Amino acid sequence: MSRCCGLTRKGKRCAKSASYTLLLAGVDYDVCHIHSTQPLLSAWEIEIAERVETGVGDVPPPIMDWLHAFNECYNETDSSEVSAMYATIMRHTREIILSFEDKFDIYVGTLVDESHSHSGGECCVCYDTTEIVKTECAHTLCINCMKQWARRSTSCPICRTRF
Repeated sequence: MSRCCGLTRKGKRCAKSASYTLLLAGVDYDVCHIHSTQPLLSAWEIEIAERVETGVGDVPPPIMDWLHAFNECYNETDSSEVSAMYATIMRHTREIILSFEDKFDIYVGTLVDESHSHSGGECCVCYDTTEIVKTECAHTLCINCMKQWARRSTSCPICRTRF
């Protein structure tokens, strides 16, 4: 059984098991009993969802691409913040046939300073010296630590500067 996609009042992902499926904007969301009876979306998002579900009105393709990318990441991570940033960067890759992991690798690549990738040094987290990348704030991480951290946060694990 999967975890509920709903959010608590504090903005954290609901910890309950999902036993219901809620169709919003053409995407299935797994939710618990509480979130199956409460609106998950803002008024703007409800309007978009109604347009998609009824076929009345036009939903701009960029919005649909963003919603699909957000849902794809949200189902793989526990962070709406990471999912929103991922969707903003990756919304144009919807038509490309890639696994989520391949798309996430591309996303992580956008978060590092490409001019310093694989430039030597050691990871500030695990002290590994292979496949080192540098963030824009000049901290060095191995690619594995960077991928793990990017699933949880949108800021540098060392100084908390936003990517």
